[in-house]
Amino acid sequence: MHVVGISQSLSRDHPSPLEVEGRIRFDTWHLQTRGYFEVFAPHFDQFARRDSDTEIDSMHVFFSLSGNDLNTALDILSRIENEVSAGGDSWRPYLGTIQRAGQPVARMEPVLFKKRAVTLVRRLRALALRASNQGKAVCYGNGACYHAYCGAKLPAGTEYYS
Repeated sequence: MHVVGISQSLSRDHPSPLEVEGRIRFDTWHLQTRGYFEVFAPHFDQFARRDSDTEIDSMHVFFSLSGNDLNTALDILSRIENEVSAGGDSWRPYLGTIQRAGQPVARMEPVLFKKRAVTLVRRLRALALRASNQGKAVCYGNGACYHAYCGAKLPAGTEYYS
């Protein structure tokens, strides 16, 4: 699971739970959701590498955007919206292959729709604008960072190793 939202904390070292309002979660095990995630994820990989020293689609990745980073994010989102808007009403991005037991290798090519992709980009832009106007940060996290950002509590008896 991946999550994007607004944090009160500007600290990259101590993530606080994200505000529920506007928070966006991606279950990338779902093929179509993975497709929409891939619309913007490569464009934000630079921030994942900076803050987590790894790619955005690795495990336990986080990054925080505030100040000038939010201006950069808004520029990126405008470019993505222009690219998506210039294309057809739907498309089938190639996301790799999958092979289930006893089945031939299949290509993963979900159908994505322009209207839904543009809506997602606009939601991300709204988060960036709100964070900028309120002096907050937009944060992304997955893996263990997803749980920290969503304020999820581990089940009783579960140990956390840092």
